Amino acid sequence: MTSSAAVVGLSYRGTDIQDTDGIFLEIYRGLVEPVEVRGQDLIVPAFAGQIVRNRQGHRLGIGLRGWIRGVDATAPIDEAGDRSDFASNRTAFRALFDTRLDPGALVATLEDGSSLTIDARTLNVISNQVVPTFVEVDVEMESVDPDWAVVTS
Repeated sequence: MTSSAAVVGLSYRGTDIQDTDGIFLEIYRGLVEPVEVRGQDLIVPAFAGQIVRNRQGHRLGIGLRGWIRGVDATAPIDEAGDRSDFASNRTAFRALFDTRLDPGALVATLEDGSSLTIDARTLNVISNQVVPTFVEVDVEMESVDPDWAVVTS
């Protein structure tokens, strides 16, 4: 698990996204919800009801929520250092969750220590600046894989 502060540990593109001194995200959508499907039942006017047709896995919506903050570790209380650290963390976050990038591996370490992985890409980020060195973020992602894969070591 990447952080003891979270129930489910997370990394994205090989980067720990649960660093409590920088970027900290938790998954709130995508582990329990089923994959969206495409396809529809066939309606025949002369028949009662519908004829059930097959469904194909389409996409899995994934939601991450958390924050970015700046904490200058070199000085106990240093607003300028905190702001500089925050700016660096925000830049790293923007690069990691760039919507132009191809899907990357999102790895979830579950409560029992097992890991799941899925290729996901960023669709949107919504942010709320709370104070100069702290912003709340909500990351909307999707995967075109039908489901998470179990990571074997």
